Amino acid sequence: VTVSLLVAGQAVPYEATAEYTTPGTYALSLPCPRQRQRGTVVLRMTDARMFSFTDSFAVSFHMHVYRMLKWLLALPFLGMVLAAVSVNVWENVATELPSLRS
Repeated sequence: VTVSLLVAGQAVPYEATAEYTTPGTYALSLPCPRQRQRGTVVLRMTDARMFSFTDSFAVSFHMHVYRMLKWLLALPFLGMVLAAVSVNVWENVATELPSLRS
């Protein structure tokens, strides 16, 4: 198993390599860049029959943390405001509807 961190503008990727003989869940550590950057984590796995599997995902290091914090604070607040307004609107509609019982 080889895990690589490819960062734009860096010639040599951060890499960690390990060999596992039994199935299971394993963890490999990669160093984190000290400056704000974006990159791609690439996982390459080759089994005993030489079949190769690759997966990758994008990551950002210290990029726009304030944007994430803003939404983590704003979304629960907005959800509760919308819930309170909708409950109030439905209570008003229910009181204005004529009763079917006479």
